[in-house]
Amino acid sequence: MHWLTVVFRFLRRAHVPGAPFRCAAGALMLALTACGSGGGASNPSESIGGTDDRSVEAGPERSSAKILLSDQMTLVRLRQAMAVQTPGAVRFKKMVDSQLAGGNTYAFAPWHAALMGQVSGSPIYCGYAIDETERAVAAEELLIQEGKAAGVAFDSYLYVGDRIGNLALVYDWCRGQMSEEQRGRWVRYANQA
Repeated sequence: MHWLTVVFRFLRRAHVPGAPFRCAAGALMLALTACGSGGGASNPSESIGGTDDRSVEAGPERSSAKILLSDQMTLVRLRQAMAVQTPGAVRFKKMVDSQLAGGNTYAFAPWHAALMGQVSGSPIYCGYAIDETERAVAAEELLIQEGKAAGVAFDSYLYVGDRIGNLALVYDWCRGQMSEEQRGRWVRYANQA
């Protein structure tokens, strides 16, 4: 089963009928802007694309993530799905755990582990997501420093949404485990892309 199908089923089954479903799984992949009531964060500098110059600055710590998990009810629904072990939640957790154990899940992205970290509360998942995203950012910084084109520029920035979307999700959901210096570097890289 394709990983996006697993994620979508997990999110769909966690949805309570009648409650607003803030973001579709496909939009999550392109999460370059924050979802939430009113369409964004209350402080523009806290959300991707929230400032006038469309750049992002590493902001102060926030009490909750703003992308997908923009309200407590969404997070509660996802945690309830995990607690009662719905089939989608079980498959999603198995997929993430397999990757963390050294697996090679097709098209696995670090934000999957970051989402599992938000749902489970376990710092292990965010640790993995941060490490993988940090490796990607460091590799890009090295290319830029050597005067070469960054990988994100491949094929006229064809995959910029996937790469920067991943970075945005991991940054948002795992920022509490990141250093201030690391957050600043990630933001500068995302702004440059």
